[in-house]
Amino acid sequence: MSRTAKIIIDRINEFVATPAYIFAVGAFTLIMHMLAWDLAGVIFICLAIAFSAYFLEDYRGWITPFANLIFVVSTQNSPGYGDADNYYGRPEILYPILVAGVIAFSGIIYRVVKERKHLKDGKMYIPFAVMSVTMLLAGAGKKYYLDSVIASLIVIACLFGFYILFTATVKNDGHLFEYLSTLLAELALVAAIEVAFVYVLNYASGGSFGTIVGDDGKKVEWKMRIITGWGVSNIAGEIIAMFLPFAYFKAERGKCAEFYWISALFSSAMIILTLSRTGMAVGGVIAIYFVIRTLVKRKEKRVSFGIILAVFLAVAAAGAAVVVTKLDFSVIDYLKNAFTSGDASNGRAKLWKYRIEYFLESPIIGVGFARRFMDSGAVGFYYSEYAHNYVLDAMGSAGVMGLLAMVAVLYYMFRLYLKKNEGRLYTLVFFLANLAIGLMDVSYCMPYVLYFFALVTVATEKISLPQEIYEKN
Repeated sequence: MSRTAKIIIDRINEFVATPAYIFAVGAFTLIMHMLAWDLAGVIFICLAIAFSAYFLEDYRGWITPFANLIFVVSTQNSPGYGDADNYYGRPEILYPILVAGVIAFSGIIYRVVKERKHLKDGKMYIPFAVMSVTMLLAGAGKKYYLDSVIASLIVIACLFGFYILFTATVKNDGHLFEYLSTLLAELALVAAIEVAFVYVLNYASGGSFGTIVGDDGKKVEWKMRIITGWGVSNIAGEIIAMFLPFAYFKAERGKCAEFYWISALFSSAMIILTLSRTGMAVGGVIAIYFVIRTLVKRKEKRVSFGIILAVFLAVAAAGAAVVVTKLDFSVIDYLKNAFTSGDASNGRAKLWKYRIEYFLESPIIGVGFARRFMDSGAVGFYYSEYAHNYVLDAMGSAGVMGLLAMVAVLYYMFRLYLKKNEGRLYTLVFFLANLAIGLMDVSYCMPYVLYFFALVTVATEKISLPQEIYEKN
């Protein structure tokens, strides 16, 4: 490498270690998302991942764009939005993305091989391996067993695969938790802005925020049209809720506290506009806890925080006044009745009933993870056919074998998240939020949710190890 190239690489390494890099990637992600330039955004980020993995020493170089990648997917090009159903299926879109993805993946694998000595740092190999085996054995000899194996491999490859990637490449350099919290606070803000953008898009197009009648004569509620591109309304609200603990950490202790307070409060408020009951319940508890905690522990900050809160509420009220005129009170009515009327489970009770029946049918090894969505013909969107409850999914799909494996994994993970370290409170709340959300939704089997779960888990492992021991190892 020439002297000039080395100087450039050194300067880039310095930049990727700063919060400015994180927010620069986030700003790029938002621009690509809002302009619906999915192809350009995905390709550029994939190339950034590959370049960082091959040429930069700092792990933050490739993890930051990788974490932002999913949020490039735009509402306008999302399946289920308008006439964009086939955007990612068009050859001129799909093939360049696949090529860029292969290039990015090659860089990540190169980095894992290069940093393989750190693989020994992992403590969750055995629990994850046991869980993987039980998932692969679930429903053995039953109908749709091969399909069950495929469904299981998706989850295993994401959770276990990402865990291995991060174990090898993420380093405890003394700033790991600070980096993690800044990254997830940025992503909470990006996701929240993208939720707000759904409303802006609909408003600008003259759309209604109430119930509409489609061309097929069927009524479609506004909630069903809250699609961020990378997730429907429930997933959007839950993702923001998962990230909230880190946004409040930055608000409590980070530099530019005023910015992070506004960011955290805005992200919390946007959960409401997702109309996700699970997101609102989990995110609401998190927001209330950390706001009260800050007011109690940092009395000297009450005045400045009061000003920030007042400004935020004033802006929120002004925005709400504008929006409500367009809502026909449909969203307001939804929020008022969300927890009190109709089927409180929103169809989940039927899925839970199926899993209990599956468990009784095959209590030892279950019926496999594909039975429900294969029977219903919902193969194209099989996430909706999971139980929306990881306990019942483990019981019905993998029987007692799967339930015991799940309990073992959660036990070891809970012990990990209880270990004393600088970020214990925030990582523990993240873990508990994931557990709570997984009782009502399918987050436990979604690739990009598993990405963040694996990242936080590995970071928790590494910051729980004393610095001097880590450096010696």
